[in-house]
Amino acid sequence: MAYHLELPAQLSAVHNIFHVSQLIKCLRVPTMIVETENGQLEPDLVYPEHPVKIVDYKTRVTRNQVTKFYKVQWSNHSEWEATWETEEFVQSKCPELLQIYQGI
Repeated sequence: MAYHLELPAQLSAVHNIFHVSQLIKCLRVPTMIVETENGQLEPDLVYPEHPVKIVDYKTRVTRNQVTKFYKVQWSNHSEWEATWETEEFVQSKCPELLQIYQGI
């Protein structure tokens, strides 16, 4: 079972037919217009992400090495959706966040 949706102009590149499992019940008044965020959506339907802050860290010890991991919160995502990244990745992509986190 699929539904054909009327999408706003900025989502014209998105296919407008969705399976029922991808939809949720609307709890708003149907006549209201829901404001969309002013996100930057690329033509290939991706949006730029950058790290916002380091939330947590952990160290994994194996026989031969010790690896540090940092939990990074990304823009456009909540803290709950933060991902674990290696220390090398954090140092290469966002060294300023690592300095701020270690300075706390």
